[in-house]
Amino acid sequence: MLYESLSSALLYATIFGHVTTIIQQMTSATAKYHDMLNNVREFMKLHEVPKGLSERVMDYVVSTWAMTKGLDTDKVNQVRTNPPIPPSSSSLFFFPSLLSTAF
Repeated sequence: MLYESLSSALLYATIFGHVTTIIQQMTSATAKYHDMLNNVREFMKLHEVPKGLSERVMDYVVSTWAMTKGLDTDKVNQVRTNPPIPPSSSSLFFFPSLLSTAF
């Protein structure tokens, strides 16, 4: 009976912890998105960008964010072209030619 209670409490805590982490990540991403939009709006006001152009820029920013989900594609491409020294288990995935030259 004691073990069942402890295992139930552990399971509940694990599930609750994972849900809390997911919600926190979603909140963080949403805050980052709104912060970025506010920065673009402030830039538009500061430089007195015409309303039509401002709307087009905002549409571009929103659609770019929707496609990339806030991921910096330039940074990802830089890592892909100049990767750090990967662990040996992933080396064969990223560099299959190593396997053919090794044997």
